[in-house]
Amino acid sequence: MNRCAKLRPQERLHVALDDLDFSWTPAEVEMFRRYWAAGRSVQEIAEQLDRDPDEVALLVMDQARSGAIEKRPGGAWGCGAR
Repeated sequence: MNRCAKLRPQERLHVALDDLDFSWTPAEVEMFRRYWAAGRSVQEIAEQLDRDPDEVALLVMDQARSGAIEKRPGGAWGCGAR
């Protein structure tokens, strides 16, 4: 899909999740990767980084799509998943 070619209607649009912050500093991304590799859950990572779990979940998707993180046992729930 060519994102540049996407046309927007003139009517008012709904912006999903506009109350969340999806921007990350390089240091935060590195800390996220370390926590992910250590098997921490999305909830635990969110608590450590003082972020909303939904923000972390989107970073998981971003990093997985770019190949920066690997699949792991327990997935988003981490090593403690049953």
